Amino acid sequence: MTTANTASAVITNNSSRTFVSIGLSHKYSDVYSSQASWENLAPGQTTSPALAVEYNTGFGTTGEDWWFLLAVDSQGNVWNTDPSNARWLWDKTDWGIAHFGDIIATALEVAGPETLGAGDIAGGLVDVLTAATNDTSVEGYKEFLLRDEDAGGTVTITLTDDTIQFSAPSGTADTPLALAQAAPKPATA
Repeated sequence: MTTANTASAVITNNSSRTFVSIGLSHKYSDVYSSQASWENLAPGQTTSPALAVEYNTGFGTTGEDWWFLLAVDSQGNVWNTDPSNARWLWDKTDWGIAHFGDIIATALEVAGPETLGAGDIAGGLVDVLTAATNDTSVEGYKEFLLRDEDAGGTVTITLTDDTIQFSAPSGTADTPLALAQAAPKPATA
């Protein structure tokens, strides 16, 4: 018998970076998908509110949980999960992903990182996550399976300077936090 479950997901920033925008996408095969973004996540902080994630358990279920994180730090660097297979995100979508870094770079050149609003970046980030979640591919996503004991619980995704750790009542998993695109160098006169 299949049981539909829901858990909560939060991101804790244990890195030395402040993220002006950070987003999370979760999908349970092609059955459920959800995404959220948060602004201004400083070191030591945890996102709020939590993202509700749905998944199935029980006899005969074949679905798997897949996770993708995308973040922009206060310097304009773009970070993501799974560097070995996330390159498709930057090449796949004409309007968004391929130009997202260019949009951020131009905005940073014009306004500077101290004046560019996190909401400006968050809007683009949500579009990117939505496009990625709607795709049936899980290339670039980290697999971290949720179990019966995770229902009603919290998945904590902890960022350090170079790793992402997924932790739930049923277990843990790690993946690299990779620099997907470096911030542009300031123009010299």
